[in-house]
Amino acid sequence: MPKRGDGINRISLELPNGSRIVGLPHTEANIRGLSAPSLILIDEAAAVHDCIYYALEPMQATNDGALWLLSTPREKRGFFYNEWITPGSDWHKIRATALECPRILKPWLDRRARRMPKAVFEQEFLCVFRSSQHSLFQDEDLQATRRPLPALDRPVRVYLGLDLGQRADHSALAVLYLHQFFTGRIDPGNRAREVQHILQLKTITQIPLGTPYPDIAQMVRHALQHFEVEGKATLIVDAGGPGLPFIDFLRTLPLNASLIKLNITGSGAPRNNNGIYQVTRAQLLTNLKLLLENRSLYLPDEDLLLTELRGLQASFHSEADHDDLVMALSLAAWEAAKNWQAVLCPKAA
Repeated sequence: MPKRGDGINRISLELPNGSRIVGLPHTEANIRGLSAPSLILIDEAAAVHDCIYYALEPMQATNDGALWLLSTPREKRGFFYNEWITPGSDWHKIRATALECPRILKPWLDRRARRMPKAVFEQEFLCVFRSSQHSLFQDEDLQATRRPLPALDRPVRVYLGLDLGQRADHSALAVLYLHQFFTGRIDPGNRAREVQHILQLKTITQIPLGTPYPDIAQMVRHALQHFEVEGKATLIVDAGGPGLPFIDFLRTLPLNASLIKLNITGSGAPRNNNGIYQVTRAQLLTNLKLLLENRSLYLPDEDLLLTELRGLQASFHSEADHDDLVMALSLAAWEAAKNWQAVLCPKAA
C-alpha cells in the first residue's frame, strides 16, 4: 500500500478503505474539532495532562467508540491513576509486569533490582504507582478522607468558601459542615463525655467559565437556602481582584449568613487589616494539610477535587490545570479551623 496522509493532519495515515489514523499533539488547544473516532488510544497515559484526556473524551459522545489507555504507572495522581483505582468502573483493566514477560531474562531483571532505587524499579517493572516526594498532600491522607462517616446529627456550623474567577479560571463554591459528636468515652480528668469535632465537605461546585457575577451571587444565595442550620452559616469570599465589588453586591442580598472578606497575600503572618483578613496561599494550604493529616476532614468522592489535590506540590504550586476547587475548600477550612481549633486536634474534648 502506498503511504499517504489524509491531506488535513500533518501526522496522519489514510487507508484504501477510507479509514484514517491521526496522530495528535500533547496540546489541548490543537486537538479539538475531531468527532466520532472509532478508537482513541492514549499511549504513556500517566504522562499525559488531564486537560488532554478531558478534551478527547467528548469526541465519542455520538458513537461511544473504544478508548484505550496504555502506560507504565507514574505517580498517584492524574486521570490514569484515578481510572485505575476507581472500583466498579466499566473499564477492562489489564496489568502485566516484567516478571510475566518471557522476553525479559530473570538474571537481567535481578541486576536491575539491585542497582535501581526500590520505588523506581517497582514503577518501571512491577506496575506500582508511587507517591510523589514533591506532593503537598500524601495519597494515604487523601484516601483516608473517604472513610465512612460516624453517625452525625445536624451540623453545628456551616462554612462556605467562594474562590472567584471568570474567564481564565473557574469560580468555585465549597460547603463545609462542622460536626460535633460524642465518642462514647469519658474524660478521666473531669468525668465529662468526650466530644470530637470533624469537618465534612458537603458539596463543592466548579462554576462554568464566563458565568456573570450576579449569577454566581444567586448561586450562593440558593445554596444558603438549603442549609440544615438556620442562621449559623459563614461565607468566606476571596477579596482579591473583583472580590470587593462582588462582596458589596452580595451585601445587597438577603443571605442570612455572616460574611468574611479574605485577601490571599504573598507573605506575612495572618492579620485583620480594616476588616479584611490577610492570609497567604501557603497558610491556607498548610491548614488544609493539617486537617487531612489529623483525619479531621471528610471529602466526597469527587474526582476533579482529588485531581487538584494530587497536583499540588510542596512548593504550594500546582501542576494541575486548575486549583479553584482546592482554594474554595481552603477558604472554608481556614475559617472553620480558626474558630474551632478542636478540628486540628482530633482528641480534643
